Amino acid sequence: MEIVTKINSTTPNISITKMLNLKNIETMGLFRTAIIGAAIYGAYKYITKPDEVTGKSIVDDLKEKAPEWMDKAKAYKEDLEAKYMNDDLAK
Repeated sequence: MEIVTKINSTTPNISITKMLNLKNIETMGLFRTAIIGAAIYGAYKYITKPDEVTGKSIVDDLKEKAPEWMDKAKAYKEDLEAKYMNDDLAK
């Protein structure tokens, strides 16, 4: 239900619920930003927290495995280029 107030005949109708919704949007934006910030902070703490057994974090594991993955990706790319590149396709 929309509540409408009318001050006098020369002023347009002002919707109170529309005004409240604008304030709600601003409040929800602030709330949403705070929730997103907290989620990002929690994720950062999780991936940088050292494991109790190995003493390494997820980031440390990724750093160690990244060069290996790059070499595999390069080899895969070269295999695909060798397989699909021929004189007919290059022209």
